[in-house]
Amino acid sequence: MTSCRWIRPMLYACALAFAAGCTQRPSDASPKSAAPATDDAGLAEGGESPAAELENTYWKLVRLGATLVSAEGEREPYLVLHSREKRVAGYGGCNRMLGAYELSGDRLTFSQIAGTMMACAEGMEHERAFHDALEKVSRWRIEGETLELLDASGVSLALFESRYLQ
Repeated sequence: MTSCRWIRPMLYACALAFAAGCTQRPSDASPKSAAPATDDAGLAEGGESPAAELENTYWKLVRLGATLVSAEGEREPYLVLHSREKRVAGYGGCNRMLGAYELSGDRLTFSQIAGTMMACAEGMEHERAFHDALEKVSRWRIEGETLELLDASGVSLALFESRYLQ
């Protein structure tokens, strides 16, 4: 048994390290608004138009339907589509959200969207509308650094801007 004395302290250290990594809030890791390097013509290095990727990009919500979304003084609503797990994660204005998505060409659907259950004085109206919009998404398109989510008839449900980590 004397050879196993190190196991308990090692397990405590691993649990503590794991817990410390889980406590980072998304606002602590919020990306800066920095676009890829471009030349005077607005072209990315290499001569191509800058364009964000749908998956594995931090997408800041800027419009829901026809309503502009402002997050002054608050954490910004956003989403990230994680390609490896086909999971979506984000923040709706009050709560963190998680779910699944399916992607096939320009077709995109979200499912199993769930969030934490905090009640907030502000941000709840945008959050509910954000969740409702995700449930209706059928297609997507990206132009430059802007993602637009559309319903089955082509109506714009939400508009996002890409953000880059520095």
